[in-house]
Amino acid sequence: MTEKPSTSLGSRLREARLAQGMTQDDLAAGQFSKSYVSAVELGKIRPSVNALRTLAGRLDQPMSYFLEEEDAISEEERMATELADARYQLLASKPAEAQRILEGLDTDGLRSIERINAQLLLAEISLALGDPLSATMVLDTANAKVGAQTPSEQVARLRHLSALAYQQQGKSNLALELERKALAALEETEVADPHLKLDILNSLSRSYSALNRPDEARALYDEISQVSENAVSARHMAQTHRDRADVERAAGRMSEARRHIYEATSLQETLDSMRLATEAAGNSARLYTGADDADKGRHSLEQALHYAEMSGDLSLIVSASNNLAAFHLKNGDSEQAEALMNKAQEMVGGGDVSSELLGQTSLNMARLYHTRGQHDRADKLFLQAIKQLKDSNQRELLGQVYFQYGQALVSRGQAAEGADYLERAYTTTRGHE
Repeated sequence: MTEKPSTSLGSRLREARLAQGMTQDDLAAGQFSKSYVSAVELGKIRPSVNALRTLAGRLDQPMSYFLEEEDAISEEERMATELADARYQLLASKPAEAQRILEGLDTDGLRSIERINAQLLLAEISLALGDPLSATMVLDTANAKVGAQTPSEQVARLRHLSALAYQQQGKSNLALELERKALAALEETEVADPHLKLDILNSLSRSYSALNRPDEARALYDEISQVSENAVSARHMAQTHRDRADVERAAGRMSEARRHIYEATSLQETLDSMRLATEAAGNSARLYTGADDADKGRHSLEQALHYAEMSGDLSLIVSASNNLAAFHLKNGDSEQAEALMNKAQEMVGGGDVSSELLGQTSLNMARLYHTRGQHDRADKLFLQAIKQLKDSNQRELLGQVYFQYGQALVSRGQAAEGADYLERAYTTTRGHE
């Protein structure tokens, strides 16, 4: 490695570029502009950590080569900032970006507890990417480092992530056992992380449902609701803190950058808690309606919509509105159903939502118009729902649309056409269409 003859980041960057025989255009290589590289070399702007990592890689140098002497003492601080940023990206549903950040870090120099946290984060990323086997390997490594001094909350998180890995592999009994141990470890802490507790309770509920133990799954719902009530919507504030962190990091103020990333991560966890609470309430509603308890089913669906609205997530709100509308339709309350469906239609018309949600919304409207005898409008919406769900490859929901449209046609005396759609429902749900 060459010596550092210059004292500024820009000068070192220029010297390394010239030593490689590269022009500014070569270094920019399409990702940056020539003027950006020039401004960095002249010290007019300071690159972000991600940009510097890319530039350093192209010059075959470690990032530390370009950092000024006063920055060298903050390498541990820089590492903590990057880990916090990786967690934020994961919570913001960007696991690939979180993985990219972690892969660029050397965590061997971290203290034992911090190193375990980094491994747990890597396992979470693997699970988010649908790779439970890789997650299990990382968790086994982390588990080997657990000792008497390991905080109970960290032990709880490790067991919980191991349970999620087993869930993804269809091993519900093992997942259930580990979630119970995770909850026990969490209850040993003086102040339990509400987000982690909610995640564990929600996972426990899923495991009970997968093992056909609905009574035990329902018993968890009250506790899930109590934990969820403490969270509030914070999406805008999370993004504001994250943007401010980028500004501070670009200016080299790593302590301030880390503080804002921590704030953003905390707020993002609140949003994720609302997502989990919405999912849990929806699962509870299915259990109650399956047990013919309409009042509790309706209450659970209303709770799901409440949590979705608190999250500010458009897709969650549309989905929860559709589910509650479908419940009211089934129970003969068309006015309540129409109000919810109009709300859902207004939202899907003004935002970026999936074809599945578009199809679900169209299906509910089609059912409403069919019950009112407005068959032309109903037919148009049934066919619209079919097209939308074909685009999303949601076979189960598509099969439901075929079935309900077939029933609607038969009830109007159009037996041949109805039979055709009922046959499509049969073949679609079995994967033959």
